[in-house]
This record gives sequence, structure tokens and C-alpha cells, in this order.
Amino acid sequence: MRLTDLDFAQMYRQHMAEVGRPKSSEVWDARAAELGVDPRLGQYGQALVDQIDLSDCQSLLDVGCGGGAITLELARRLPRVHGIDFSAKMLEHLQQLAQSQSIHNVTCQLKSWEDDWHDVPVCDVVLASRSTAVMDMEQALTQLHSKARKRVYLTSLVGGQFADARLLNIIQRKRVEPLPGHLYVINILGQMGLRPTLDYITSTNRYSGARDAQAFIDLVVSGLGPLSASEQAHLLRWVDQQGSMAAIDAAIAHQWALISWCGNKV
Repeated sequence: MRLTDLDFAQMYRQHMAEVGRPKSSEVWDARAAELGVDPRLGQYGQALVDQIDLSDCQSLLDVGCGGGAITLELARRLPRVHGIDFSAKMLEHLQQLAQSQSIHNVTCQLKSWEDDWHDVPVCDVVLASRSTAVMDMEQALTQLHSKARKRVYLTSLVGGQFADARLLNIIQRKRVEPLPGHLYVINILGQMGLRPTLDYITSTNRYSGARDAQAFIDLVVSGLGPLSASEQAHLLRWVDQQGSMAAIDAAIAHQWALISWCGNKV
């Protein structure tokens, strides 16, 4: 079998069907209530924004814009920004933040990946930041590409697991199967005839930065709940194997693949 014989789009759909569907809009509506009024980008957001090339661009489409921290930062750098999301509450939060900061060049649209995108505007740059946990990646990539004049940027979780899932596997409490990772995206784009560029963004999480092993274990307990004797033994063994707190932080950091390619109207 050759690489060209593989149907990565179908492999992705099968993998996604096996690990479960993406979170519903109701879940994100509930999370919107937890967002504060401080729209700081954080480590991930700042790294992402710094790598987006906005030269000779007038507009940007942010797909899955969420609460809007990245959207609003980009709106400070461009004449027009359009955000779409399937959570009405997230869009409400974004609009409230924009109003409070006197940002008037952002428009929003309630839209999911599965909806008809005929009325979504074509923009110079299209961004999908941590928002591509979709059932059909080929369709999603086609939609993104169709709306981009110059450039598309997408971030996908490397390895398909967040820190909580990795730790659950380490302590052997629950086997959490990873979501489809970024390599699917790269290969699907290649089979679509596109030439993506790959970079990486590393961001910390609530388990990062512990001063010593015991402090790290305390963080794990605060996140996952009390550990049984067996679970604690598994975790201690894993901590010892890492050898240093820096290695532990690296092992549980969130790593995102930043995938970009040229739009269809360059």
C-alpha cells in the first residue's frame, strides 16, 4: 500500500465517529457565563496572534470565535473582522466586550460548521483557532479555504489529548482515546492539492508550574479529585520517570499545531 492509496478524509471521519461527537452549543453557552470581563490573550493567544501575517490585509473571518479575546485583538489591527460561532452566549459575550472597549469594526454571526455558509463573507484572512473538533474535516477545510482570499490559519491539538485525559491515562483511572490529531489535517490538505505550512504553539495549563513533585500531585488532586492508593502509585512512578519538573511541564503542556496555507484568491 502506498501513501496515496490512503483516504485520510474517510480515516478522519471514522476516527471521530469512534471517539464521540464534539461538544454541543449548550455546553459552550454554559461556559460563556464563566467568562470574565478581562479579555487578555494568554500565552496561547499571544503566540498565535504574533504568527498571523496580516500584511496587505483588510479583513479577517474568525471561525469558532468563542468569547472573543483573539477576535478583538485582531480587530485592533484590521479595518474589519467577522466572527462566527454556534454558541449564542459566546457571541453575546464578544459583543459586550467589543462595546465596552469601543471596538466597532466587529460583526458576528450565529453559525455552525454544518450550516449553510453562503452568507458568510469572504475575507483576506480566515482563522480557525482551536475550533475544528468537527465530524468531517475535509468539509471544514473546504469551507475555510472557500472564504479566504489570501491566507488560512488553523490550530489543531497535537496528539489529540488535553492534560486531563493524559493524566487519567497515567493513573489508569480511565482510558481516554485521543481525538484525531493534526496529521490528519496536514494529509487531507495535501490530498486537496494544497501546500500547508506547519508550526507549533506550546501553552501551559492548570497543572503547570508546580515547584516540586508534591505540589504537582496536589494540582492533580485538585483537578481530578482524590486519588486511590493505586492511582497515586502510578502517578508517583510517572513523576519519577520524568526526572525534573521541567520535564513534567513539557509532558503535560498543551501543544497546538499551527497549520497555514494560501487562500484561493491570491
